[in-house]
Amino acid sequence: MKWSYPYAGADVPGTVMALRGTPYEALSYLGSLSFDAIELLVRDPRELDRGALDGALAATTMTVSAIGTGPMGMVDGLTLTAADADVRAETVRRLVASVELAAAWGAQVIVGKLRGAVSGHPDALSWQRDGILRILEQADALGVLVTFEPQSVPHVDNLTTTAEAVEFVRGLGGNARVMIDTYHSDISDERPLEAYGIAGVLLSHVHLSDDERKTPGAGRIALGEHLAAIEAAGYPFSLSFEFTQSPDARTAAADAISHMRSLVSSRG
Repeated sequence: MKWSYPYAGADVPGTVMALRGTPYEALSYLGSLSFDAIELLVRDPRELDRGALDGALAATTMTVSAIGTGPMGMVDGLTLTAADADVRAETVRRLVASVELAAAWGAQVIVGKLRGAVSGHPDALSWQRDGILRILEQADALGVLVTFEPQSVPHVDNLTTTAEAVEFVRGLGGNARVMIDTYHSDISDERPLEAYGIAGVLLSHVHLSDDERKTPGAGRIALGEHLAAIEAAGYPFSLSFEFTQSPDARTAAADAISHMRSLVSSRG
């Protein structure tokens, strides 16, 4: 199995569920834990220090598994269903820029809450679909996967289960894909372990977390059973993480990968 960990650079302010530090410091540390890749959290791809990041990737032989777009909404309030047309347009611009960035690294782009709520305006569904189709047009041209994350209520009001996300993605076609986050799936999916089979070949990313966003192994989610279900589904991508960085991000990363590798070892 390949392992990825979230990393956020200086362009992302505030508290995030990711490792911080300079690119070289952070990636070197993750490399020392034998992580294979980073999931890069991005606020604005146009402001990213590509030189420093590319240098750190080359020095550590790590790769980028995915571009996480959560900070765009968290920091700047962007969404594809904003009532303000300028906000919607900027959301599309940043997602298209994320696709172009991902293409350079062979990564995918994750769309979670950035897709926006659909219950607050009669045109919200139309705005959402129009924006997504514009992003997918560029993604299809560049061979980049755009991965939609089902999230539990109250985080979003649409695509709250894996089955809903799969139906949505099938309707889009092209390079649209779906991911599973064990925290959200545990809340929203009636049978979380069956979610991987439901997603099937459309599954392109996984976030590992325990309940209440605890470090893997600190809660009640049977992550060993999730690993078995992931393997049975023939999942070929890296496994990433999203959980509260407690007591600190470095300790959290070490504890998480140690626990998950122990589960792999126990399965033989």
